[in-house]
Amino acid sequence: MEKSVKITLIIVGAIILLALIGLSAVSLLAPVSTANTISANGMSELSVVPDKVSLNFNVETKGSDAKEATDKNSEIVDDLITNLVKQGFNRADIQTSGFSVYEDFVWTQNTQRSVGFKATHQIIVKMNTSQTDKIGDAIDAGIDANATLSYINFELSQDLENKYKAQAIEMAAKDAKTKAESLARGLDRQLGKLISVSDSSFNYSPWIYYDSVASSGGIAELKQAATNIQPSERTISASVSVVYSIR
Repeated sequence: MEKSVKITLIIVGAIILLALIGLSAVSLLAPVSTANTISANGMSELSVVPDKVSLNFNVETKGSDAKEATDKNSEIVDDLITNLVKQGFNRADIQTSGFSVYEDFVWTQNTQRSVGFKATHQIIVKMNTSQTDKIGDAIDAGIDANATLSYINFELSQDLENKYKAQAIEMAAKDAKTKAESLARGLDRQLGKLISVSDSSFNYSPWIYYDSVASSGGIAELKQAATNIQPSERTISASVSVVYSIR
């Protein structure tokens, strides 16, 4: 009799344990209720003045083989760098942003024909916005070396971009919280704990002053205009989404 009672208790205990495990699994798999939550999107905008200017040069050369195309390209790039240094630019501010060598083809009567090799080299020259009077000097250095000016950007240095990004996201987060609090008060509820937050976007990109593809003017007109460049304020923005519980 005593033995059967023990077996019964063991069976009952096992059943209870399995039931508890089952309830835990159901609670984990069940979707979180959103009936007592509030969602809000926060936005922010900052007016900033770029502190950097970058001039982007392209050097393109052709040759019967890859070496000839590369050698011709290197000669022009060396001349460009030498000219820029003579104009007072620091070597550290002259950087390569891209380089490639490939076989060039043309199509004639639905037939592909090799016309040699092409080498392209992209060079960026960076300066502070306080040095915009030197843009004309940089353009001259490129022209004298037979390089092509592709475009001119006004942009933020990495330090400033990081600083403004932090400010914009913080402002957007505060805006989202304010909106959530207002929604809760309007519903005669109180804001509870923060359930989730996501950084939706941070909008920033360099501002193009000159683009060789889109420009209708020549280099002479560009140099004349460059002497009067005054960097103006630009707007960057951020958005943040939040979900709060309410009580």
